[in-house]
Amino acid sequence: MLKKGSRVIISDNSGGLVGEIISFPYGNSITRSISVGDIVKVAIKQATPNTAVKKGTIYKAIIVRTVQAEKTKDGIISSCGNNAVVLLNDNLTVIGTAVYGYVCRNAIMTKPNEVKKILSLAQGVY
Repeated sequence: MLKKGSRVIISDNSGGLVGEIISFPYGNSITRSISVGDIVKVAIKQATPNTAVKKGTIYKAIIVRTVQAEKTKDGIISSCGNNAVVLLNDNLTVIGTAVYGYVCRNAIMTKPNEVKKILSLAQGVY
């Protein structure tokens, strides 16, 4: 589970490396925690030079991996070694052309329409 101010790794090739969660649009922002499949706003803290994504800009992103173990309704427990997001534009389409690493199965169950493109670009699903 993530909160505001959590640092995340950007796991696509859009040019961003590290981001910080600054807000999420749905629910009460004081008590709600963020899990896999949620769409959040991310401020770019570190970026590669000469790319479209610049340091200090704000993008929407979808959470694809978290360190915290999460249990689905059918009893599957999933966790990963890092917190990762994929950057989206205003139309909720992926900015990059490749997604590095795996995508959590919970993201597929919660937001099937937004992650169709992410699944086709990812290395796999766990």
